[in-house]
Amino acid sequence: MFKKLTAYFFFLLCFLHAGAQQRSLDYFVSFGLSGSPLLKDYNNQIRTSIQDSLLIRAGQKPKINATGQILVPPYGNNFGYDEAISNGGNYSALVGISQSLFMKNILNNKYENIDLQKRSATNNSKITTLELKKLITQQYYTAYAQNSELIFAKEVMDLLQKEEQILKQLTEKGIYKETEYYSFLIEKQTQESKVLLAQIDYRQELYNLDFICGITDTALYTLSDTQIVQSNIVEVSTTPVYQKFILDSITGINSQKEISLKYKPTLAWFADAGVASIRPWQAYQHFGFSFGLNFTMPVYDGKQKEIEIRKLGIEADSRKNYEDFFKKQYSMKSQQLKQKVASYDILTSQIEKQLASIKALIEMNKLQLNTGELSVTDHILTVKNYIETKHQLITLQLEKLQTINELNYISF
Repeated sequence: MFKKLTAYFFFLLCFLHAGAQQRSLDYFVSFGLSGSPLLKDYNNQIRTSIQDSLLIRAGQKPKINATGQILVPPYGNNFGYDEAISNGGNYSALVGISQSLFMKNILNNKYENIDLQKRSATNNSKITTLELKKLITQQYYTAYAQNSELIFAKEVMDLLQKEEQILKQLTEKGIYKETEYYSFLIEKQTQESKVLLAQIDYRQELYNLDFICGITDTALYTLSDTQIVQSNIVEVSTTPVYQKFILDSITGINSQKEISLKYKPTLAWFADAGVASIRPWQAYQHFGFSFGLNFTMPVYDGKQKEIEIRKLGIEADSRKNYEDFFKKQYSMKSQQLKQKVASYDILTSQIEKQLASIKALIEMNKLQLNTGELSVTDHILTVKNYIETKHQLITLQLEKLQTINELNYISF
């Protein structure tokens, strides 16, 4: 009964896999990028920078405020504020207006900061896009390799099923011993388990791929054969990570300008108009207005300016160390990955030749099985060798694809 259920489950999985739809790498990359909340966040940061510019522009327009006050200080015998101080009360309703003057340098610095924030968000978006593409491609080929393992396991299963019929007939004729036949059945059952395990592993890798891309569809599907192309290594100065160092450096320079501007004199004009009186019943007689200038000049703040400048200098030094280290790593890693890909090409060629020889031997073994001239044990060993060699080839091809993927996205 268990054997029948296993066989039914096996053929059901084969049927589902055979009828599954096919999806490409581009499909997953497109879905993953379009649904990434981090990329959407960077896009919103870019949109927010426009609003920040408008806020700065609005902040430089004259500010108008309406104020009102009713001040009643109670007093009595030996109680209350001195009337010379409180005026007996204060009743006012004023409209005031003020505006800072000579703000061009400060405004330019603020606009530069906003532009740097926008450029940083754009650059971070590029880095995240590359990271996501690399991660999706890496998982795609992991799932694709597992699919190759599944397809190969089914091919071996088909081969053993055909040979079983032949071997069964030869055993019934007395050409092979029953022990040899049962040894072959054990190997066939082992291969059935490998097919089921490969199916489970493939489904798990598909789930991991869907999870990375944010795909909630749980349908079973196959992956199209997409050969990754090795890209040319770009100049390190054009990579998004290096551009981040440049933007951080410019931001540091702009921060120094901002600190210096904080210690410049400031001038603002103001005016107000309305009613101010110490007697509410005479308020209508005290309508007036006033205007003037406010001048501010920092004189001493405990040398905070020098401390902040030194702090920025230390940060710039740390940034330069990271930048130099990245340039060294970029060069070393690109050369190492190129050599690794070349080594994989040589080893792949050797394994493919070995696999072709084993396949030819299996075909010859099939002929000898039909005549009873070959030991079943020897044939099983050949099949196992074929399975192991094919597994090595699939693993090697996956490692090569992953190395090329690493090389293509080395820029971050």
